[in-house]
Amino acid sequence: MPKVLIVTNDFPPRAGGIQFFVHALAMRLPPEDVRVYAPAWEGAAGFDAQLPFPVVRHPTSLMLPVPAVARRAEEIIKREGCDTVVFGAAAPLGLLAPQLRRAGARRIVALTHGHEAGWASLPGARAMLRRIGDNVDTVTYLGEYTRLRLSWALSRAAAERMTRLAPGVDTSEFHPGAGGAAVRERFGLGTRPVVVCVSRMVPRKGQDTLIRTWPLVRVGVPDAVLFLVGADAQAQTSPQGGWIAAQTVPEDFVARSVRRPPRRVPIYPRYQAEPDEVYPRYYPGPDAVRVCNATYAQEYRPSGPVIVPHMTCVWRRG
Repeated sequence: MPKVLIVTNDFPPRAGGIQFFVHALAMRLPPEDVRVYAPAWEGAAGFDAQLPFPVVRHPTSLMLPVPAVARRAEEIIKREGCDTVVFGAAAPLGLLAPQLRRAGARRIVALTHGHEAGWASLPGARAMLRRIGDNVDTVTYLGEYTRLRLSWALSRAAAERMTRLAPGVDTSEFHPGAGGAAVRERFGLGTRPVVVCVSRMVPRKGQDTLIRTWPLVRVGVPDAVLFLVGADAQAQTSPQGGWIAAQTVPEDFVARSVRRPPRRVPIYPRYQAEPDEVYPRYYPGPDAVRVCNATYAQEYRPSGPVIVPHMTCVWRRG
């Protein structure tokens, strides 16, 4: 059995999907054959003490492909006799592959998690991915979409060596009826209809939007409960990590509030300033035309790109 060193910036107790993926991968290897080199993080000592394999923590919370990180990884390889290196995320630590191969690693694997597909479209990041792909034995991918996007950045030889590594589902933990009654009893949900969102509680995940719009749901289903589970919440959470947002619908909130008719943006004089100025900036004239320019930012996910529009509008004089 090969002895594996996992070199990663993404490892618990820091919360996140990549962290969970890498941790689950390590836990499924024989504990005597796996070592982890990861950054320091609050609560790391207590978390590491419960693991069946040793974790070497970097002095800081971020690891970059610099000589100090390479030197520590080389020391672990030689001291523990590791012959396989797994980079928890291909970039940027995958740039250390040549040094670690010289230190004794015979096989090197670089994991990808979807966001690298976006990097593949950027010139500097694309060159970095190509270099990583040429120096590791295989680059993993989650699905056909990310494989195609990554293959554009890799050399032909590296693209042909790509390996699919997608997360599975532990059917002993996740199956119909698993924990339903116990969770309902634990959090006092009773028989009420529940919508569950399990994710880190950070702005880009959208739980704040769920909470703000939940009264709209309760117009049609008055006893519905929004049940949020996650870490990093900037809000009051229960000790069990669950956060129930069961907002009360205002008494004057009625069905007609669900959809409002569109209206024009008001343009009116702002008399506290100059007489000819109007909100938002100036008086555009009676025949003014409102011109809007939209740009789009792409965030790549394993299932495909997410398009985020950014719109800027100005008033052009008639």
